[in-house]
Amino acid sequence: MEAFHRAKGVLIGLATADALGALVEFIPSKLVKSLPIIKDFNPPIPLAELITKADNEKTLNSLQLYIDNLVLPGLYTDDTQQAILLAYSLINNKGVNVAHIANLFVEGAKSSNYGDFGIFRHAGPGFITTVKNLIQYKSIENAAPITAGNGAAMRIAPLGVFYHQNIDKLLRATIEVSALTHQDIRGITAAGIVSYSIAYLFKGTPSSFNSQDYLYNLHLFVEELENTITADYKNIQSDKTIKHQVSKGIRLITDISNTEEKIALKALDNYAQKTSHNENVRYNSPFALGSVIYSLYLFIKYGLDWETAVIIAVNSGGDTDTIAAILSSLCGALHGYKKIPKNWINKVYNIDSLERLAESLITLEPITLDLIEIENNLSKMEHDYRKHYKQLLKQSIGYR
Repeated sequence: MEAFHRAKGVLIGLATADALGALVEFIPSKLVKSLPIIKDFNPPIPLAELITKADNEKTLNSLQLYIDNLVLPGLYTDDTQQAILLAYSLINNKGVNVAHIANLFVEGAKSSNYGDFGIFRHAGPGFITTVKNLIQYKSIENAAPITAGNGAAMRIAPLGVFYHQNIDKLLRATIEVSALTHQDIRGITAAGIVSYSIAYLFKGTPSSFNSQDYLYNLHLFVEELENTITADYKNIQSDKTIKHQVSKGIRLITDISNTEEKIALKALDNYAQKTSHNENVRYNSPFALGSVIYSLYLFIKYGLDWETAVIIAVNSGGDTDTIAAILSSLCGALHGYKKIPKNWINKVYNIDSLERLAESLITLEPITLDLIEIENNLSKMEHDYRKHYKQLLKQSIGYR
């Protein structure tokens, strides 16, 4: 299988699953599980009908909140946007240039009024804090908060493609790219799960895939990542109580991969709560030791059937877009682009740019696309989509 097709599988797989998961990200988990199973880009809630039937203040307020976060079907979120900008920087710099990545994030934040944070759609608090600090001229080394969220893991897939033939460079690059927004070792080493997995899976095929060999080698890489950070990156929080929590999470996946799913999910819940010291955190929470470990579990359990794996991720509640995106990027590295369901690809925005980026991650041909302007236009489309439903809501209560 050509490297180009795997690279396309990674980027377009990520964007497609991100867009699918985004449809239900802001719907409470209990409600998601009461809806018909999400299998495509049809809106999960008949919004126009609900607006027409709304007859009390509580329902109208709930609809207003939902519309404020409404996703344009087929449009991905900042998970993919950050991955796009990372890929662009890797290609045009022929490697990691953290200052350039930071500048792209700042430019994106300043370039639009249509996204939730500049061009960025559904950006998380850690990313917003980092970029605001950069805008206020904080140094790159000191801009990131101490966070163990999944934000570095969700964008790092292009790095695994770019360095799939050089694991030594991949290790240091994973730290440098992730530390831009994360100063907790767990947020960085969780990103290492994704970057290494993609590099590893580039070399195999579905028929030859051995999950135990994969998990063994993944554990070795992440453990080396943990030791390297502790030894060489003193600004990153990595005390002994948290140092090896991500590699231990991989061990947990090894232990539960063949157990009944209900028992496995309970074990993942327990681990997320134990490592976060928060009983409200679950396996599908944005905390890296919840959602990233869960994405890995889903890949081990269902990754040979890409479509099934993504559908399960999307319908599991919680941080659905990021879980599905991480999982799907791994599936893309293993299966290649041609295995993505065609009815998904045909509904996703900006496929041409994603294809160009994927090819250039392999060929290193410079990218001249104005990606920030493209994202600005896409954010405006989503803004207008929300505006339409806001107008319907106003009309339903007598405003014009």
